[in-house]
Amino acid sequence: MQGKVTTAALAKEMKIWARMGHPCGEDFLAAPFFEKHPEFKWQEAYLKDMKGQPWTLFAAKK
Repeated sequence: MQGKVTTAALAKEMKIWARMGHPCGEDFLAAPFFEKHPEFKWQEAYLKDMKGQPWTLFAAKK
């Protein structure tokens, strides 16, 4: 999961705000997810824990 956002003003400057993890900032923890949703157990080899990261401003080099 990831979240990305920009505005017209930021786009003019080739900038974007982004974060890894859910856009709301919550962690994704696989074990509790599989307990609550056993129908997705077949994805266990692929779905791993992902800690939420802070929003970070990225800019293209000039």
